[in-house]
Amino acid sequence: MCAPNDISFTREVFEKQVKTMKNKKIVKFGCALLAGALLFGSVGTTDVASRVVYATEESAATPSTDTTGETSTTGETSTTGETETGGGTDATGETNTGTDTSTTTPDPTPATPTVNAEEEAAKAKVQAAINAINEIPDAITESSGTVISTARSYYDAVPADYQSQVTNYSKLTSAETAYKELVAAADLKAEEEEAAITKFVDAVAVFNGTEITENSRSDVQNARSIYNSLSDSAKEKAKSTMSYLALTTAEGILDKLSEVVSEEDDDDDISYAKEGNVTLMGTDASYIFIGDSRTVGMAQYVNTNQHIWSAKVGAGLSWMKSDGVPAVESKITSGSNVVILMGVNDCGNTSNEKKYASYINEKAKAWVAKGANVYYVSVNPITRDSVANGSITNAKIEAWNTAIQADLTEDTTYIDTYNKLKGELVATDGLHYTKRGCQLIYNAILEFVEADTVEEVDEDEAAKIEAFQTKISSTTRNLEEGTVTVELTAPEDINNVTYQVAVYDEATSSWDVATESKMTTVTFAVGEGDVKIRARATKKYDMETALGQWSNTVTVSAEGTVTGLEEEGGGIVGKIILGLILAVIAFFAGYFVLRKKGIIGPTPVDNVFNGIANILERIKEKFSREDEE
Repeated sequence: MCAPNDISFTREVFEKQVKTMKNKKIVKFGCALLAGALLFGSVGTTDVASRVVYATEESAATPSTDTTGETSTTGETSTTGETETGGGTDATGETNTGTDTSTTTPDPTPATPTVNAEEEAAKAKVQAAINAINEIPDAITESSGTVISTARSYYDAVPADYQSQVTNYSKLTSAETAYKELVAAADLKAEEEEAAITKFVDAVAVFNGTEITENSRSDVQNARSIYNSLSDSAKEKAKSTMSYLALTTAEGILDKLSEVVSEEDDDDDISYAKEGNVTLMGTDASYIFIGDSRTVGMAQYVNTNQHIWSAKVGAGLSWMKSDGVPAVESKITSGSNVVILMGVNDCGNTSNEKKYASYINEKAKAWVAKGANVYYVSVNPITRDSVANGSITNAKIEAWNTAIQADLTEDTTYIDTYNKLKGELVATDGLHYTKRGCQLIYNAILEFVEADTVEEVDEDEAAKIEAFQTKISSTTRNLEEGTVTVELTAPEDINNVTYQVAVYDEATSSWDVATESKMTTVTFAVGEGDVKIRARATKKYDMETALGQWSNTVTVSAEGTVTGLEEEGGGIVGKIILGLILAVIAFFAGYFVLRKKGIIGPTPVDNVFNGIANILERIKEKFSREDEE
């Protein structure tokens, strides 16, 4: 009996079997039986009758010869070798003879073969792969990866026996090769860019967090050179780093240092030294500043060319001793306010504070003896957690300020701008302040000094100032700079006197104070044309200000000629005549004294006196006769 589940049957085999049964009388029954077995084995049902019905008439219409070449008349050979004579086995195991007594005439035309479903699916996958590969662009770019990988997926889905039918497969492999080379080149470029950016960051790290000085210029230029050598894409990446910000900040500081150029006039009143040094000799020694790079910035931002400045980028105690103080010490005199802004470059080492205090105390004692006032300004805060590779922090600055304030003697006054301005100062590199920051510190210093120099009322001293008339002893005009410089006389034995210099305004017919200074040599700006000038001494006390008398008025012409007004006593000619008269009187007075004492004998001068006496006698006689008449 044939076991349905053991039958391996396909439509192709079935068609061959039909051909072997062409001349058999029971073709229709046998085909139906075999079709039933096929359905029973593939679907797995036990209902033989339903499977027999499934057989098609066209399959049963044509007999066929089996693969052995033998002709079967009543049945087919099963896998067990048994011969079935015109029947099959139903689900119950009973034998069905299945005899068909009808006579069938074979169709001489073979049935049309049915296309294999698997082959149809394979061919569809071939076409899908071809279409996907055609989507690959001719010019491969970095964005072509997705379309290439998609095409590869379609190709790999094609059965191996059909992959040769993908006619454009070479395009896929060429695209994959080109894309791999492109990706490899991009990866190499990315690695090179990353290495170049790292080199740039390392170059900036050499000076980042340190005080930028002229000595930093070569390092900053090296970092800029490395940045300029980067590709455009690498430059964009580098710009997003903090290193690029540090580079541009350092370059800005160096630009400011470069603005400090040598510029000396004929009188050596103003001079700028290169390489981060500032020795600015103004005409007003009422304020003398000594400091480091922060003071260099302040001098550039707020100076009016009147104060005296001695400052250097990167300066410390050794520079202060060797250059900073010696450069300006000769300018320190009575009424000078010496302002020291030093220590930020040395505050990282607390042992330096004692050395600073000792030196400042020594100098302050000598300066105060001259009548000067000495001030030490607190080291002001940084605006980052640390600078100079961590050596400077606000905690160290605060410790420095506390220590030096305690160690300074009474000759030096401590000005606390650290606590006054903390939170208001801006420094792009954490250390050096913006223009506004420098102005805030400068204003705070002047405000403190002005308040500190106010004294209690001394009525005798105030009366002396009010009675004092300032004299303008000389006046010069600098036509190129548009300034006038005057030399003034000062009241004796009075400190902290301020001189007001006023200029007459023709438009308003009034005197406007052009400048105030504690120095007897004052320079101020003037307009074009003739200038009338006068000056007076003043001094502020707790409750009032003593005002001296205005000086004589002098006029300085547009060409620089200085002349006195008529009310000044006739000018130089009057002074010469008065001098001659006094000389004649002195001569005759001396002559009479010597003649009377007999020290000298008669001289021709006696004849002159005798003649004058005779004339006077005749005049007297004439008036006497007129009185008698």
